[in-house]
Amino acid sequence: MFPGYAAYLWPWFAHSPDRAAPRLAATPGAETMIGALCVLAVVAVFLGLLWRRSRVGPALALALFPLVPPLVLASTRGYGLFGERHIYLPSAGVVWAAALAGPAWAARLGRHGGRIVVAVAGVLVLGGALETLRIIPAYHDDETMYRTMTAREPGNPTGFVGLADELTRRGRLDESLTMLARAQALDPALASVFVGRARVAAQRQDWDGMLAAAGHALTLDRDLQSAWLLRGLALMRLRRLDEAGRDLERLRQEYPGHPEVGAVWGQYLIERGRPAEALPVLAAAAGLLAEEPSLWDAIGVASGQTGRWEDARAAFQHTVALSPGYLAGWLRLAAACQRLGDAPGRNRALTQADALPNGPPAVAAFQRQFGTSPR
Repeated sequence: MFPGYAAYLWPWFAHSPDRAAPRLAATPGAETMIGALCVLAVVAVFLGLLWRRSRVGPALALALFPLVPPLVLASTRGYGLFGERHIYLPSAGVVWAAALAGPAWAARLGRHGGRIVVAVAGVLVLGGALETLRIIPAYHDDETMYRTMTAREPGNPTGFVGLADELTRRGRLDESLTMLARAQALDPALASVFVGRARVAAQRQDWDGMLAAAGHALTLDRDLQSAWLLRGLALMRLRRLDEAGRDLERLRQEYPGHPEVGAVWGQYLIERGRPAEALPVLAAAAGLLAEEPSLWDAIGVASGQTGRWEDARAAFQHTVALSPGYLAGWLRLAAACQRLGDAPGRNRALTQADALPNGPPAVAAFQRQFGTSPR
């Protein structure tokens, strides 16, 4: 991990929002040993500087000690944390240490040493500033960010999984499955790939497929919270409420106050016919998950079941704005508009629904149910 962190300090490194840690040994056991030795070396160097009362000691402490927790986790629990964000604070320590060492370097370089040191520092500072401006567009939005990750490190499945999740949110489900297939080819045992497949199945209302994908993810990682939540949702949609309730009760005990758990628990309360209890739970979760379409969809359903149709319409509008490919969201928005006598709003929602896969028969069924004429 240390070589990877050091590479991030070079301004012209091919920066990416997330990168896989470099491999320095053939086996995980050997890498764990390297990590433990690195931690011991950091501690030894720092203690030596303290003993000598070196001015560089505090600067190196700022550079090195923020990196110790990831190394300890990797060495003791096998939990790898690696990313460019971990070097942000240590980079200040590196600059501080370099500034303190600058006069000594200049003296060793002879008569023009001061100018050389200043020139090198200027190139690094100016180059770093220009490079920062150049890479900012890569962080413009989530899709751009993940595409940057896949372009700069095509062997890392993380970027493809993240891009797939973003495409799923935007309703581009076939593209999402393509990205998930690429991630799976890179790492067949990556549980988050099957979490992504479960989310695609949820968008398509394929509850059996959703349950199967979430179950596969759990066979790969039993502690993956997102897979348990998706499994709970699938069980609810399949009306296997007792099983869903058991899973969700356990999650509520393990993650009290967690917004995603609260969001799914609120949906469970709706399925149990308790929408009035669900609304405050869902509203609390919405404060932290404002960009989650399934949460707003549930708020809309609970609002409609309690006769709050204005709130339901607003919630469904939020749902389809976040997930324009969600057919049920458009149909529910149309139903809320119908209840409020908003014929133009209903027709706009039905037009959007009609353009989606499986939309025409769903719109025809809506018109038969509500007795509306074709648009």
